[in-house]
Amino acid sequence: MAKTVGGRRALSRPDLFAYCESMIRQPPAPPELVRAMQDRHVRWEGVQISLVEYYRRHYLTPALERIASEPTWERQRATCLREILNEAHWPNWEYCLKQCRTPFGREIILQKLRQLWPDRTVEELQHYVLQFYLVALCTNAVLSTVGKSFYKFDEATELQIKLYEQYGRDIYMMEIGIMDLAHDVFADDEVRAYEIATFKDERVAPLVQDMFRHLTTTKEQIIEGTFDVAEFKRVDDYIGRQKAALAAELTSSPD
Repeated sequence: MAKTVGGRRALSRPDLFAYCESMIRQPPAPPELVRAMQDRHVRWEGVQISLVEYYRRHYLTPALERIASEPTWERQRATCLREILNEAHWPNWEYCLKQCRTPFGREIILQKLRQLWPDRTVEELQHYVLQFYLVALCTNAVLSTVGKSFYKFDEATELQIKLYEQYGRDIYMMEIGIMDLAHDVFADDEVRAYEIATFKDERVAPLVQDMFRHLTTTKEQIIEGTFDVAEFKRVDDYIGRQKAALAAELTSSPD
């Protein structure tokens, strides 16, 4: 039974699933994309199913169940946001793999994928990223629609989600850029390439950790409705000064 707290009524499971019925049946995507998802197959517990079926069974429906299980409107809204933000890495990884100029840069993302699929080839990993990107894209489209219809997702909410996605992407691209640079100089100067890779591991890695902590804090603030753009900018400006100093150090001529 739906509960009302502070004048806002939590959505019941039957109401939520009734609203999403058509989007559960078919992803809210252009027909050509839906056809592609019907043709692409994944293996789940020894059985091949289409991406549409995977989206339906293992992504969207569980996300809706988690939202519906929350006892109040506020917690349902927070869970809806969390479900969206939890999948931001898939479009970011898909984007970054396309932007990598060299195998060294591509390895930044491939290392993360190997944590999920340690025995797969590069081609298989790239294919998996595309599949999960499509599933996450369609799932988040539904959840955003639910958020706008029931949980007061407005333009500010959308901008916060985009900010979170972009900031995560920027972290990956910073690492990728450094390793692309190492690759560029490798053919002419292996020692310098090694120095650049070591610089990333020893000098840039602590900053990357700080940036991921900032990203996590931002995520929780968006979810709980406490995001403060001024505070975000203050921390980001501080990190930006560190990035600038490291960039100047990295690009300066070696002794």
